[in-house]
Amino acid sequence: MTKYKLPLGFRDYFGSVAQSKVQVENYLTALFAALGYSQIETPLLEDQTVFEQYSLTNEDVYRVLGPNGEVLVLRPDLTLPIARFLATTNIELPQKFAYIGSIFKRKRELMGFSNQEAQAGVELVGYASLKAELECIYLVNKLNTELLENKLYLELGHANFAQEVLAKLAIPLQEQEAIKQALFTKDLPKYEQLIQAYSKQELFSFLKLWPRLFGSLTEVAADLAKVKLPADLQAKCQTILDLGKLVAKLPNQEVRVDLTSSAPQDYYTGVTFKAYLPTESAYLVSGGRYDKLLNTFQAQQVPAVGMGIDLDLLAQLVIEKDQPGRQVKKQLYCETKQLKQALAIVEQTPDLTLSLATSLQAARLLAKKKGEKLQILTDKGELVDDIENSVD
Repeated sequence: MTKYKLPLGFRDYFGSVAQSKVQVENYLTALFAALGYSQIETPLLEDQTVFEQYSLTNEDVYRVLGPNGEVLVLRPDLTLPIARFLATTNIELPQKFAYIGSIFKRKRELMGFSNQEAQAGVELVGYASLKAELECIYLVNKLNTELLENKLYLELGHANFAQEVLAKLAIPLQEQEAIKQALFTKDLPKYEQLIQAYSKQELFSFLKLWPRLFGSLTEVAADLAKVKLPADLQAKCQTILDLGKLVAKLPNQEVRVDLTSSAPQDYYTGVTFKAYLPTESAYLVSGGRYDKLLNTFQAQQVPAVGMGIDLDLLAQLVIEKDQPGRQVKKQLYCETKQLKQALAIVEQTPDLTLSLATSLQAARLLAKKKGEKLQILTDKGELVDDIENSVD
């Protein structure tokens, strides 16, 4: 057995998987540029203080020592480094940023999760209007219609909704956290047990209904109409429902509401959105509003919205979509003296690649092994199919 092994949680990419990643990266780069985003690239290594306020424990991150003994980490997030960048430069706001890069998070071993994830995303900094959320959702819809055959569901929520509901019960923080945990993990027996202590409170009818508040716009709106909420909570619910109605007008976009889940990240403060395929266990996109994030790095509060796209998952979904209709590719064999002419033909012919085999016999074996057709450039410069190497 070879002594050269990959660290647990990491993998190599090659062939169709690597090619698909490049294709989706190029697609997103062009899409971001067309909408006026400025590309930004932050270092793989950051000072650990950039992340330490957001519940990243020793088990979450990869740490290294810098040349002067300072503790650095491989970035586990791409939004926080951008916030650090804005706080340490004089970039004029508002700005729209786009990025593509890798993040590193240590996951539980033997669970099948990757510790390195390729991610793309956008950060709209300095925009207080709901139009910022809508532009992010428009980008999600572009992925849905152009890459994913309209199979992507969009899910809307609010980062602070659960916290603000439970704060109105005037109960200790420890009890609030226990109720939230039971709700978020869908542990309904425990949740029902925990809320019984508040059966005399005005919000109890909502607490009983709360675990059901996920589904279509119509379903959630109908359930919310059955209970009375304080004006501020009702306003948050209405904002989500109104946003959902706008999203539903996008081409072939399925939309859901979920008031029973946690925010994608601790730093979100407002409307959140996630996108997923029903056949996948992980979210393809997650994002939302984080108006207080820059307060971590500076005194001034700046409104912002951002989202991240799981590039590894997107590339895999694109491969799976293309597999059923995959056309058999062709290879072109020529003599060395014909190389210039052969390259010109390859450049002008889709799905045709140059065979680098040393002989016609070797070219036939290689094409057969790859399940591809073989064409030959004759001495007269004519392109003909190799009748001895046909592929059904």
